[in-house]
Amino acid sequence: MLILLNSIFLLLKMIKDIIIAVGLTMSATPYWGKVDSTVDWCEPNYVVSPYIAEFFNTVSHVPTPFYISAGIFYTWKLASKEWRFVCAFASVILVAIGSIAFHATLRYVGQLLDELPLMLTNYSLLYCVLCCKASPTMSQSEKWKERIWIGLFCMLGCIQCVIYIVLKWYAVFFISYGCLLIGLLLYSVSTIRDAMGKTHPSFLSMKLFKYACITYGCGFALWCIENTFCKKVQSFQLHAWWHVLSGAGSYLYILSMIALRSHYLKRQTNLQFLHLCGIHVSVQPVVVCTQEKEDCTAVADNRKSK
Repeated sequence: MLILLNSIFLLLKMIKDIIIAVGLTMSATPYWGKVDSTVDWCEPNYVVSPYIAEFFNTVSHVPTPFYISAGIFYTWKLASKEWRFVCAFASVILVAIGSIAFHATLRYVGQLLDELPLMLTNYSLLYCVLCCKASPTMSQSEKWKERIWIGLFCMLGCIQCVIYIVLKWYAVFFISYGCLLIGLLLYSVSTIRDAMGKTHPSFLSMKLFKYACITYGCGFALWCIENTFCKKVQSFQLHAWWHVLSGAGSYLYILSMIALRSHYLKRQTNLQFLHLCGIHVSVQPVVVCTQEKEDCTAVADNRKSK
């Protein structure tokens, strides 16, 4: 019996030594190569899988392209056929895909795929709110004004991207993204309040905007907590929760802008929830135009014909 127990003990010790050796080998030679990103987040690298550098930070963004794609489909079908909202939704999908590439590899190329779309997404969202008051039948001067905004945002976005790529300073990204986000929020509040007046306390756009700010703000708070107290909160995977909440907050913000645009087009809108595979569980909100379908799509069809 003692010989048997001793043999089992030696076998377990050998297995443990093999696991440690394999772990050291993987950490020495990561699957995606040496980490060369300018930032390495709190989650330990290549712990859960030898093929994914930061497992939880990676998988937390996997659902985002799916529910954002659903948002594109149902917005086009039920609320608005304006391409600005398609572009806004698509930019969030690009951010999610880039974030997956970054956290899965921790390579500098992946980092650029994550952070550059983030900056460009802010311009896309800013364009949506700036053009909320645009007339359905724009004059030639209004069309040129819209084109100037598009050109200006593209130019500024490209300049920021080039500066960040050349300097490789994370502070450039952080400051640029933060300033754009603050400007976006302030202008959004001003525009929504102008539309509300004092007689619309239940204005749908403001409700969605508040939910978006709360969701995104909670995610940002978790991001700050993890960066400040990494060792103490490492097991809570707060950066992964930042991904979940920031994606949801961005989605709610776009819905807010769709509702605001519908207000200026004098459409009646409400909020409905999609159900998961026929199950009566509300999983995703969408803005729906409650007028007749012909009325809701008349603006888009009119602009398309021009």
